Amino acid sequence: MTDAKIGFCRRGDRILVLFRGGLLLDKSVKHGLYAVNFGGGQVDITSGKFVFSAAEAYMIENGKVTYPVKDEFFKGMYETALQPGDIITAVTFQAPKRASSMKFKNPASRYAIVDVFIADFGSSVRVAVTGAAAGVFRVPEMEKALAAKFAPESVANIKVAEDNLNSDMHSKADYRAHLITVMAKRGVEAALK
Repeated sequence: MTDAKIGFCRRGDRILVLFRGGLLLDKSVKHGLYAVNFGGGQVDITSGKFVFSAAEAYMIENGKVTYPVKDEFFKGMYETALQPGDIITAVTFQAPKRASSMKFKNPASRYAIVDVFIADFGSSVRVAVTGAAAGVFRVPEMEKALAAKFAPESVANIKVAEDNLNSDMHSKADYRAHLITVMAKRGVEAALK
């Protein structure tokens, strides 16, 4: 497994580099962001816009880690603080030890009413859900349970709140909430095979 490094190149001497996991700081980094951990998120490959969350992050200035930041560069869904002319030079991520994606498809259109992606990194687990709400979101309760014991029964009784879930003619919010748990359990089973 390798540590993730996301690099951004700015005009002049301003370079933003985002590291995940172990910090291998290059003294040439004039301006950057060190994320102790980040996850969740999505990328719009047609526009190059993306969003990730970083629970703990610090600024890098002149090759040194300085002060803690929150939402410094990742502003929201598909929004960053990058300016016109900024360019993404690299995006790499740690490969999970095992992973799976379980989709519950609409029978007519085949789009995912709920899709649960589970990634086991050994020391941590990520559970991301799409299709159930307006955007991708993580399920921290499932992540914590699976980090303690990576087994289907660890998520079997975890209920996801339906408050912010989609409700439409294809599926009501309470059913989507139920599907998240079912697909998570199946996803763990698939990852274990």
